[in-house]
Amino acid sequence: MSTEIYYMAERETPMSKEEKAKMDEIIHKYWEEYPHKDDFEGPGFFNNPDSAVIFEGVMRIPCSNVEELDEFFDYWLKWLSELTWLLPDAKWDAGVEDVPF
Repeated sequence: MSTEIYYMAERETPMSKEEKAKMDEIIHKYWEEYPHKDDFEGPGFFNNPDSAVIFEGVMRIPCSNVEELDEFFDYWLKWLSELTWLLPDAKWDAGVEDVPF
């Protein structure tokens, strides 16, 4: 069994170099500190320079029980929160499987 979180940020202006550097720092920090990083592939990112989408991706994790699922959501939703604080003027969409939140 696995669970997926999808995320996307849109805005008219692309990310600045400073925003991109800070985003890379946040992504790296959370990935390096995640205790189960050897158990799944980590966040995936997509880029379409011809679109207003400035950040988009999916995170898949195998979950075998409710405790793992709870830990996964707690950790990675903090990560997404930090990213939304970094880009407050972007329109964010996120969801678990096909359920938006």
